[in-house]
Amino acid sequence: MSENRFDRIQPTAVLVIEANGRRLYAVPEVNAAAREFVKMLCPGAVKVHLHACGAGFEAPLHKSIPHCEGRAEAAAGGVIVYPDGRIAVCTGEAEGGFARVAQIHGAGREELFSFLGEDGAETAFYLEWSE
Repeated sequence: MSENRFDRIQPTAVLVIEANGRRLYAVPEVNAAAREFVKMLCPGAVKVHLHACGAGFEAPLHKSIPHCEGRAEAAAGGVIVYPDGRIAVCTGEAEGGFARVAQIHGAGREELFSFLGEDGAETAFYLEWSE
């Protein structure tokens, strides 16, 4: 039997971030921490209350993500996880001991504050799959 182009199609994960009745879409990074984060979302959504902090908005995940050691940089729209199990959405430049797990494209500081509000919001992280 010959191979056709449909045999080569691989599903692609898109990270959906939902808050205040709105959605933002992010592309998962290609690293070990991002793979662990995607695995965490495979049974369903992870819901947290993101609150404003120095680097943007953050919340405890209540589960640590392996492979977060080391220093990394992130820009506005970066979704990062810390070794102690916190997740954050960056509203500006950040550098430190965390791992980037996804990037929201086209969302700057103002858009992120509009999306999450000045005080933060109940936020769901989940996956949608496309081919």
